[in-house]
Amino acid sequence: MSDSNCPSLSESGTHLHPEVGSPRGGNDSSGGISAVYWNSVAYKAGITPDMSIISVNGSAYTSEVLRKAILAAEKDIKPIELVVLRGDRYQMITLDYHGGLRYPSLHRVDGTPPRFDDILAPSKSPLPAM
Repeated sequence: MSDSNCPSLSESGTHLHPEVGSPRGGNDSSGGISAVYWNSVAYKAGITPDMSIISVNGSAYTSEVLRKAILAAEKDIKPIELVVLRGDRYQMITLDYHGGLRYPSLHRVDGTPPRFDDILAPSKSPLPAM
């Protein structure tokens, strides 16, 4: 996911670019879904990577419309309604999600070595001579 302003609907804390899935390219206005996280709200609703989001709660899809729908659902019991396109068929999907915006983050598991420290450390080997 390239757009850090695009929200996620994941119960596990990972992405809806929609985890209502992942529209391609961040600010892409096509609403194409490139990924759906296992066991996410989108996965449970039947959203697949070959779909495109056409509308959110009756408004044409943009990442901003989706973001506002997620924020509004936090304070409301109404589910988020998506119209998606798969091939030449339109489908209405409702997402009963009220958990607000979610963004992925890394957390170290207690008792495990700090592997990223080793990966990101400067090389100990000298550069080869040119």
